[in-house]
Amino acid sequence: MPIGLSNIGWKMYIVNGSWDIIVVALIAVFWVETKGKTLEEIDAIFEGQKHSNVPDVELVRRGKAQIDVGQVEQELHTVVQTMKLE
Repeated sequence: MPIGLSNIGWKMYIVNGSWDIIVVALIAVFWVETKGKTLEEIDAIFEGQKHSNVPDVELVRRGKAQIDVGQVEQELHTVVQTMKLE
């Protein structure tokens, strides 16, 4: 910025503002929306596949998928016991 200001003066502000507008337009077009998504859903968006067997929250909310709470509690208990042994 200092070099541009010394070479072309106040016109550097126009160059900088134009670049900012281009960047905002690119972000508006190409930015991937991740608001309201779980980590598993974000993983599927960026990696192309889901790396866990956890059902999507939206499917559970709509009643199209079920979560076995007993199995989840058993897995958590096993993980906690393993961590205590280490």
